[in-house]
Amino acid sequence: MANDKELEIRVEETNAMLDGNVDFKPAPDDVMVSTDENAVLSKMTKIGVIRSLAVISVSFMLLFSAFNSFVSLQSSLNKDEGLGTTGLASANAVTLLSNLLVTPITLSRFSPKWIMVVSIVTYIVYLMTGFYPSWYTIIPASIVMGIGAAHIWLAMQAYITDIARQYANITSTKHQDRLNLFLGIFYACHYTSNVWGNLVSSFVFQRVEANVTDDLKESVCGPNYCPYLEFNTSVILEPSRTQAYISCPYGIKNVGFVMVVFGICLSIFSAVFGKLTQYTGHMVLYVLGFLAQLCVQLTMLLWTPTTSHQYIIYIMAALFGVAGAVNIPLVSGLYNLYFPDNRAVALSCFRVLHAAGWTIAMAYSSWLCTQYKLYILISTLTLSMISLTILYIRQKRKSNTD
Repeated sequence: MANDKELEIRVEETNAMLDGNVDFKPAPDDVMVSTDENAVLSKMTKIGVIRSLAVISVSFMLLFSAFNSFVSLQSSLNKDEGLGTTGLASANAVTLLSNLLVTPITLSRFSPKWIMVVSIVTYIVYLMTGFYPSWYTIIPASIVMGIGAAHIWLAMQAYITDIARQYANITSTKHQDRLNLFLGIFYACHYTSNVWGNLVSSFVFQRVEANVTDDLKESVCGPNYCPYLEFNTSVILEPSRTQAYISCPYGIKNVGFVMVVFGICLSIFSAVFGKLTQYTGHMVLYVLGFLAQLCVQLTMLLWTPTTSHQYIIYIMAALFGVAGAVNIPLVSGLYNLYFPDNRAVALSCFRVLHAAGWTIAMAYSSWLCTQYKLYILISTLTLSMISLTILYIRQKRKSNTD
């Protein structure tokens, strides 16, 4: 009878968690911290938790403000023989392999706090290659940074999960709600890194003028943009969407301002959704993010940039920010909900697939025109929404059956 009662309680908790209405209490072996670290966390006060969240949020914001700006210049500053992009590809490949083979072991044996510290150092090593860029500095530093990149995000997730649990214990609130809120606050701060670096680049490139007529825009920009065409090779190599819809038709000087709008919306809505999910559940927000991103991608597919419609790219950037605020913050929290007993392995798999997606996108980015990339993105977006819906329904049914 005791086992039946325990099972009944577990079923009720799982159903409520899926709707965002109850606390989540992980199994003891789910805690990815050492005994000493766990003791420190258990003694942490409410102010201590808030201070820890603030420190990690600001640290990531400062680190990635520098890192994102540095990375965006790699394909132009270190373009000889593809040195910059080769370094980034190497880092991405190492990240993928490390997530697959290394992180499940290291995260179970070492403190997330110190893993983050060491990982930040690996990023600094990569940034220092800017003083002396060569094959002998960038490639080794990229490999080191790739190992750090595989660990830093998983360690951050583990640490925020643990301090959110402690905060929930102190305030007698629901752990899953606190986790979503803390992740929302963290990503809101972290995503402002998109603002600071792009503000600088906007003013740097203010004197760079675009010299493209509306007729030429229709033939080579927007969905017709192909990175391998002779006309387009003169454009500094940013991500393909900014190339096709901003720098090609309106000049590189506008890229930073558009990305600032994206960063602001991404930051604001990360915090808003982190709080809102405790009232709506996660599926409502996933549908909202799906519709926002689908609207933008269909617009990009059907619309050709013209001088009189420049404001549209700012609207699309804002909607992309709304969609992005749903993606990483809420999906990473979902792993904590669905895989309470195997959090380290589940998050490692998430980062493996995340890195694999970036690798595939980088592989075909220089060889496909924008319209074909949009077909791929719309297809994968639709497939992901269907998969999330099926997962949600199956989990609900399984809970009811058990």
